[in-house]
Amino acid sequence: VDVAAILSMASAVVAAPEGERVVVVLYAGADHTKAIVDFWRSQGFAAEGLTRGGLVGKEDWLGDESRALTFPGYLHDFSQLFQKPSSAESARIASQRQRRAKKK
Repeated sequence: VDVAAILSMASAVVAAPEGERVVVVLYAGADHTKAIVDFWRSQGFAAEGLTRGGLVGKEDWLGDESRALTFPGYLHDFSQLFQKPSSAESARIASQRQRRAKKK
């Protein structure tokens, strides 16, 4: 299940236009979520700027407790996830892309 989720996420990200920011939302149990997060973090990804490391919900539930989740604002409006970069930031990103392209 974890590998299938990772491959599905990778497929969705690769299908996005180059340079586009992509939001990945995973709804899974705590063990699967931890394994998948550990994998992506080992690949250099992070949850910078997201509350609670980007995790919604909790790990431990009481037997009769509702599993309904209240989503933070950034999952209602994905534009809240990404700040529009300043012109200086845009220039830095473009420069990094050019350096990576030259290395290939």
